[in-house]
Amino acid sequence: GGRPPRPPRGFLCWVFLGGARGPPPARDFYSSQVYALLEQENTKLWHLSPLTLFHMYDEERKTGSFSVPEEA
Repeated sequence: GGRPPRPPRGFLCWVFLGGARGPPPARDFYSSQVYALLEQENTKLWHLSPLTLFHMYDEERKTGSFSVPEEA
């Protein structure tokens, strides 16, 4: 239970710019299933908020899978 984790400040900018301030490195995000779906235009994940994408990626990192919100 409890609140979901908050993304690190500037998380998506950091990931997309390849920053190295801490885990996860950009290459991990680029090799994630979340990113693979984000690249596919027909999934429409590109319209989700950065916070939602962070939670999906965080879930994938912690559990090995993730769920796509119904809004997608």
